[in-house]
Amino acid sequence: MCGVTNNIDELRDLFSAVFALVLDDQTLKSRLASRTNNDWGKQPHELAQTLALQKEAAETYDKLGYITIDAGQSQDAVIDSILSKAIV
Repeated sequence: MCGVTNNIDELRDLFSAVFALVLDDQTLKSRLASRTNNDWGKQPHELAQTLALQKEAAETYDKLGYITIDAGQSQDAVIDSILSKAIV
């Protein structure tokens, strides 16, 4: 299952592992600045809000023991990272 859910507390016990794709701040800033499908994050207050939410999410991932994957890698590297850490 992939995605973000508001009721993760209800679902967490159904899975043997939970992965979170994460980006460093510089990569996130670069991706927001260069994307063309919408303008969110281009305004200073939007960027600040996004970076704060990212920091909060990273703290939650650590607290809950999520397996974090660097989403700044190539798509193939991300998939390989997930597969190598998946619990079968």
